[in-house]
Amino acid sequence: MHKSQCDAKIRVRRATEADCEAITALLSELGYPADKDDVLMRLQRLNSSPDDEVLVIETGGQVEGLSAVHVSSMLHLHQPVARLTTLVVAEGARGRSHGSRLIDAAALFAKAKGCSTLEVTTGLERNRARKFYEANAFIATSTRLAKCLSDSPER
Repeated sequence: MHKSQCDAKIRVRRATEADCEAITALLSELGYPADKDDVLMRLQRLNSSPDDEVLVIETGGQVEGLSAVHVSSMLHLHQPVARLTTLVVAEGARGRSHGSRLIDAAALFAKAKGCSTLEVTTGLERNRARKFYEANAFIATSTRLAKCLSDSPER
């Protein structure tokens, strides 16, 4: 790591429309390529929702990671549940605790919304991600099943 990277300020903040290009690149790196205009539309929708928070982590003004969290009320639970719907750190920025910082920021949002749980799902093939989540105090509690409702399924 260069001295400038050590000295650079690391900051987690709410994503803005100005981050759209970086967010698009991060989503592509995660395996979800998208058009920048589509990402902008989704970001605007999520930023206008009181139940969603999209966060970025930057080092010295450079966006290096992204998380999104959604809060849902459940009929069978007294308190709402938060789900980490996206978490990605740029390949070159991994290993510097960015992912853990983004999880901590998502957990703060969830707690402020009255959630008792922060959950995450990850693809079965993402073994490194699963180990990362387990190292950040997530435990396997259920199995997620999905049913496709359209002709163009998303993962």
